[in-house]
Amino acid sequence: MALFAPLLAALAMQSAPVAKKDFIISVSVVPGGYLVDMDKDLEQISKIANTMFLPGGAYKSFQTSKLKPLLDAAQKKGLKVVLLYYHPEGGNTTIDSFAKDYGNHPAVIGFKVQDELGSRGDSVEFFINHLKTMRKAIRKYTDKPIMVDVIPFQFWNDSEANRKKWPAATNAAIDRYIDEGLIDWLIVSMGRNVETVMPKVAKRWGKKIPIMVRTSAGYKGDDYSKSSFTEAQMATAVPYSRIAYENGAIGITYYAWQHGPYKIMDPGLKPNKAFNDMVKNFQWFQK
Repeated sequence: MALFAPLLAALAMQSAPVAKKDFIISVSVVPGGYLVDMDKDLEQISKIANTMFLPGGAYKSFQTSKLKPLLDAAQKKGLKVVLLYYHPEGGNTTIDSFAKDYGNHPAVIGFKVQDELGSRGDSVEFFINHLKTMRKAIRKYTDKPIMVDVIPFQFWNDSEANRKKWPAATNAAIDRYIDEGLIDWLIVSMGRNVETVMPKVAKRWGKKIPIMVRTSAGYKGDDYSKSSFTEAQMATAVPYSRIAYENGAIGITYYAWQHGPYKIMDPGLKPNKAFNDMVKNFQWFQK
């Protein structure tokens, strides 16, 4: 935990802002979903990020054959990990067994227990109960931060229809999760609205809880030049980390290193403009 000791200490003291070199820059990685292989992919990931968000899967076979080797390799490479597990139980695993087996791995700095909370229309009370269940299980084994990903749509697309569709993602609902002590860090998904939304997020919740930003960095396609995003759109994703940092966030996570049609590098770990820009951005944070 030495790499993140200053960050964690600052958070414990509720001091801000986070030192630039301690700012979390993360990419989402599916264990086993590599562009070449684990070691070669990690070598490139370490040029753009200091952390990975890793899904824990629902089966012990996945955890032992794919997740555990990646956790061990991340530790050797100096990369930290946030573990993802979204249900009290799944397959032949539970959040209890997952936290027990992997929560105190030295590479792990926290748990994300819900993705895009409220996007399926579930009620606030549903997620209050969900977060209590997940927190109770995790706290039996570790005190590492518990977090969720929310889409605070009211900051850029508020309407009566959206409030009825996503009641658990209203600003008032997010207030409850924070004020009732159900989460330790808040991950805010805001797509390409970081510049306008992050200051609003910081104003409402920044003094209550550490905030991370989630946004897209990967592009669709097998060749960057054939991306469904324009080069200008891709270029905007990299500075989001600086906007987040300047507004008091503790980090940013980019989706995704390699997941289905999304990727940051071209096939075979061939660099492209997006990757090269992210390398320069990461170097800026290390100075």
